[in-house]
This record gives sequence, structure tokens and C-alpha cells, in this order.
Amino acid sequence: MNNPILLKVGEDSYVKEEILIGEIYSRDYAISSSGLIAYVSNDSIHLASVENGKEKIESWLSEEPSWSPDGNKFVYCYDGKLICYDIANKSKYILSEGQTVRRPIWISEDQIIFVKDDNITILGLTTSEEEKITVEKGSYPRMVYDSRKHVVYFVRRLKGSYDVAQYKLATKELNIVVKGNFQLLGLGPNGDSLYLVDIDNGNQLINYNLKTNTRAIIESENVMDGISTFDGRALLYSTYDKLYLYL
Repeated sequence: MNNPILLKVGEDSYVKEEILIGEIYSRDYAISSSGLIAYVSNDSIHLASVENGKEKIESWLSEEPSWSPDGNKFVYCYDGKLICYDIANKSKYILSEGQTVRRPIWISEDQIIFVKDDNITILGLTTSEEEKITVEKGSYPRMVYDSRKHVVYFVRRLKGSYDVAQYKLATKELNIVVKGNFQLLGLGPNGDSLYLVDIDNGNQLINYNLKTNTRAIIESENVMDGISTFDGRALLYSTYDKLYLYL
């Protein structure tokens, strides 16, 4: 099989740049504001860059990396623990533990939102205090945070459907914003849209406009997973055998 490829999409041309050596077997990966990629291969967490290649951080059962807004740290899930890795001094430490710890996303330099024991939880890094923002246990395949609107978007798995929900942190209001069977990848530019995979339409990758409730197709089929950058200006996504960057 071919090595993963980044496809940089411009207005007039397409440029391919091979940046990683070896296959990414898991669909767990995240790109930082400085261009570093944290990804999982063979259940191990790796850090990769164009200049320095790749470096193994943790072995066995590592998954779901998420970068801090400044790109200096990332967190990942490991055997029921939420672990932080510091790029500068190459150190790692435990932030939280539970029966299950999943879906972390850094919502500010001092806060991380994640799913702990089937409830959405906010962790304050300064105080180490945790606050549950859901009252019933559920399955949450992906969460996305909009810092401008202080809103969390997530797919809530309920009765066989994968509706996209919106949770307003300030008012604790919960609403369904897109009905159907979707995989949530991330925010679009300015938080006005969401990158979604439409499961019922051949795994199309779409940009769903939250203001007009319209969609634009980015990739017509076979999109497996992806994640947008913190500001929504770029999307990293994968098909069956390639990794792409959409700008």
C-alpha cells in the first residue's frame, strides 16, 4: 500500500506532499496550529513533522489525540486515563482517570472537555476540578468546540440515529441542529458550518452551513474520518488508503 499523502487543495491546482513514512492504521490523528501531527498507529501514539519524521510517545491502547490551542501540548486517552504530553520537555502526566475516558478536546488553555464514564465532562487544568455537563449516560462518537460562540457540537447516538446536537455551555441548552446519520469531523471557517460525513449517502464529506441549512460536497464518497484545526481553516481527513489536508 502507498504511504499516507497530504493533499493541499488550492483554487487552481492540487499539490501532493508525502510527509509520513509508514501506514496510519488507526483513524486517530490531530494536527496542531504549528503543523505537527499526533497520530495512532498499531495502538501506539506518535508525533510527526515534515522536518523531523516521527517519534513514538506511548505504546499499547493509545488513542484520540487532541492539541492545545497554542500547539505546545496534546492530550490522548490511554487505558482509562487522560494523559497530557508536553512537546518542549517531552514529558507526560495523567490529568484524569475513570472506567472509560474518550473524546478529549481542548476548549481553552485551561479547560478540556471529554467523555468520562459515558458523561460529557469539563476538566479545569488549574484546579483539577471536573464538572459533568450531561445528566444521562450516552454514546458520543465525536465532540467539537466553537470558542467564539462557547458552544459544543457532538453526535449523540440514540435509537439507531446519529443526529448532530448543539450544547450551549453558558445556558446549558441542548438542541438537535442536523437530523440523520452523520459523523462529525469539525468546525468550518468562522464556526458558521460543520464538516460532516453523511453516512446514508456513501460517506460523502460535506460542509454543512448552520445559517442556511445547506450543504456543499467536498468528497463524493468513501470518507472514513477526519478532524479540523482549532480555528476551522483546515480539515485533515482520510479515505480508505490516503490522508488529505483540505484548506
